[in-house]
Amino acid sequence: MDIEKKIELIEKEIAELKEELSKQDSEKSLATWIPKKDDNYWYIRGNGKANSATYDNDSFDKNLYVIGNYFQTKEDAEFEIERLKVIAELKRFGKDKFKKGTENCFLFYDTNNNKLCIHLGSYAITASIFFNSKEIAEQAIKTVGVDRIKKYYFRVEE
Repeated sequence: MDIEKKIELIEKEIAELKEELSKQDSEKSLATWIPKKDDNYWYIRGNGKANSATYDNDSFDKNLYVIGNYFQTKEDAEFEIERLKVIAELKRFGKDKFKKGTENCFLFYDTNNNKLCIHLGSYAITASIFFNSKEIAEQAIKTVGVDRIKKYYFRVEE
């Protein structure tokens, strides 16, 4: 194999590695992004709107960081606003706590059948919203909407 052909193959491999690195960077969890001094970031204000700020590492920035209320883009902040709205709407139908020995319904997403489901169980699932009955869970789904629940509560991308 001549040198020019080797160079061409190496350049192609470098391009493929750069593309793979770019994909990995874009797929990083939002939680791994930490703003640096003078970086622009977004957060959710008390009025439920996205607002931008410049990171100064002051107490305001640190407090937002501690509770996870900082986002790399406006779109990420707006997604979180909608996610919080969906959770609040579902909680209005839910009950305060999992109660042992009673009917505990919760929602789950069946990825095999691409379907939002209601489960009646005697075990608790982390971060689930529980409902007193299947009928109440069904009403919650009807009111909030299947597509919104899939997108914002379960973070399903279609």
